Amino acid sequence: MENARTQFQRDFYHLLLQMSSRKKDLKIILKDALKLIATISDAEQGYLEIRDEDDSCIYQSFSITDDEVKNLQTTISSGIIAEAIKTRQIILVSSALLDERFNSLKSVQMMNIEAVLCVPFFGLQTRGVLYLQGDRGFKSNAEKIKLDSELFALHVSPLLDQLLFEQEHLADKKPIHSLRKNYQLQDVIGQSPVLVETLKSAMMVAPLEVTTLLLGETGTGKNQLAKLIHQHSNRKDAPFVEINCGALPDTLIENELFGAVPGGHSSATKTITGKITAADGGTLFLDEIGDLPLDSQAKLLQFIESGNYYPLGSSKMHSSDVRLIFATNRHLPKQMEAGAFRQDLYYRINFFEITVPPLRERHVDIPLLVEQFIAECCQKNNFPAIVASPEVITMLQTSQWPGNVRELQNTVQRACIKTRLDGSATIYNKHLELNLTTTPAGNSLTEKDFQKATLQFQQQFLKDKLHATDWNVSQTAKELGLSRSHVHNLINSFQLVRTSK
Repeated sequence: MENARTQFQRDFYHLLLQMSSRKKDLKIILKDALKLIATISDAEQGYLEIRDEDDSCIYQSFSITDDEVKNLQTTISSGIIAEAIKTRQIILVSSALLDERFNSLKSVQMMNIEAVLCVPFFGLQTRGVLYLQGDRGFKSNAEKIKLDSELFALHVSPLLDQLLFEQEHLADKKPIHSLRKNYQLQDVIGQSPVLVETLKSAMMVAPLEVTTLLLGETGTGKNQLAKLIHQHSNRKDAPFVEINCGALPDTLIENELFGAVPGGHSSATKTITGKITAADGGTLFLDEIGDLPLDSQAKLLQFIESGNYYPLGSSKMHSSDVRLIFATNRHLPKQMEAGAFRQDLYYRINFFEITVPPLRERHVDIPLLVEQFIAECCQKNNFPAIVASPEVITMLQTSQWPGNVRELQNTVQRACIKTRLDGSATIYNKHLELNLTTTPAGNSLTEKDFQKATLQFQQQFLKDKLHATDWNVSQTAKELGLSRSHVHNLINSFQLVRTSK
């Protein structure tokens, strides 16, 4: 046992040196630290996490399945870990099932928890918790394990604090982080360069009283961008009103826009308030403006130029002060050439133009979007936690997505439902519904062929990139435009092993 303790002390010393010299990625350091303390403690299972001031979490587990990790995380707010964090005291119990403080907890009963050690630790800007669970050897060395864990927390806490601070400092240098910090865009999912440029344009024009035209394919999020512009404008406390010009028949579009007085048309039996009136003082968003009939285009142009309009059937002029945002997935210059869109209206609405990028140009954002859509589906349907396998992420990143973000959302949420019906907690390729057939050089490839070729390419490409960076995961992730956690998942999925150059 003495040799083991000497080895532990030496390994612990080397770990502290690695942390202080920043020679390893933070998640790898956490993994090494957890493995070290779990091994010397004879723990059967372990979990280690740290959180920053914004409650962002980085964690590692030891001999715990993904499902068990999810169960543990969902009970942190009410279980043994919560008690340790609340009291800032180490909790050591020989059997949680027999301890009156914890034996009634669902997590204790569900996971059949026996001997447990829970050590909270706190830095200047971070907090964390070490959770170890064991049986025979764990119980017999409980007090010594407690001392080792206290030593672990005492020395590791300040170094983790500094490492996390430096990681966040580097993250703040990324354009997307600066945008989120300056404009409170935490709900915007993604970090791709094209998304950053779109957001920059939107935030620049938001406080200006100018007409804005949003261009982009169906499903790219033009509606959400219009709302962001409104929320960061001087009219943010006034109404945001939208109307889809392509969703209404020609006979009703003017009724929706301008309103009507009783008898103004066959179905107007009472005064109808139009969207222009409803948006007074705020923002009026006209989606699919390219579908607006020519007669209605003329009346809209008159309102844009004067701020005045007539409700249907009324001889009394009305006025409304609105900020106008338009959107379309059509090519308006071609529509002008065909006589389907007024040239004078085009130049009035196209004062400031923003193009919303298609999803195929935002492949780096797809893992983040998938995570968000899975979380939304699980919350809405009261599903237990679900994750997507690395193969699924790869598959989704290599698809073309003609329906863009909306299509991805539907695909992911259908996959969640199929995953639950399958009794699984992980989305696999079989749960997806993707149209991946293609015909290069006149030969038809099946979905299975496409998936196999894609995965082989990804595996070799990642292997070459890791080799080029001397297996620096952080540098590899940066060069590939992926998160470090996603690169780690791919390494594990492809079973890549470091080899010498």
